[in-house]
Amino acid sequence: MLFRFYLDFDGVIAHSAIECVNNAFIAWLETNHDLFNKIENNYKSSLKKLIVDFSISKRYFVIPPEHYYCLIDTIFHELRLNNKTPSDNYIQKLFEDNVSSTSLKTLEKFKFNFFRIRDKKSNSQSDTDWVKENPPTIFIEKFYMLTENYPIEIFIVSRKNYKAIEKWFLGSKLPIDEIYGNEALGRFNNNKFELIQSLQLANGNKKAFFIDDMISEFALDDWENINVITLQAGWGYNDLEDNTQEILNIIKENLNDLLN
Repeated sequence: MLFRFYLDFDGVIAHSAIECVNNAFIAWLETNHDLFNKIENNYKSSLKKLIVDFSISKRYFVIPPEHYYCLIDTIFHELRLNNKTPSDNYIQKLFEDNVSSTSLKTLEKFKFNFFRIRDKKSNSQSDTDWVKENPPTIFIEKFYMLTENYPIEIFIVSRKNYKAIEKWFLGSKLPIDEIYGNEALGRFNNNKFELIQSLQLANGNKKAFFIDDMISEFALDDWENINVITLQAGWGYNDLEDNTQEILNIIKENLNDLLN
């Protein structure tokens, strides 16, 4: 019997925050260039670095990609007004307010520009260079070593776009069975549970793992009913402690039970 894994991509498989945030800043700038141009020239470079660095550290606030706009916009205005790094709780509150107040039109425009910029960049790079820009996590390297002799399926379920994920796996040369990116999630109300529920139904609800770094992905839904064990990736984009080895141990125990 094949044992199935549903894996998130950003943070779980690849360290993609630096690449994502830098491209998101460029997309944000396309809408806010007049605002940014009012900044003193001798301060622009250092302000950009502060915005990007702080956005990377708060990457875990973002779930749908269009919310990169709200993260960068929030941090820009806060740093510009107060010229100091705000507390985690305060910046999260400001971010949530920004998400609520930003128009759908603005978010959709940003999302289009964000993927356009990322696609242009990734298309200009080799598959191998794309992996270098989004290096694999220690977890995924050990995961493939651990599971290489077991009968498993690996399905990627991510809010990242399909092409970017496919390019990464082509560059890494790691085996993969299916990729369900942002486009596929759109057919399931942008809900990972609904997508995985559909896949489990087609699979006869055989036992599976779902590994993600966002607690919100596990909330409220009945994962037990579809025979999926959910595991929170503490090494990903969140404020949890790294639990790489703990998760690997759980996987190993279940794989050994499968063969016994």
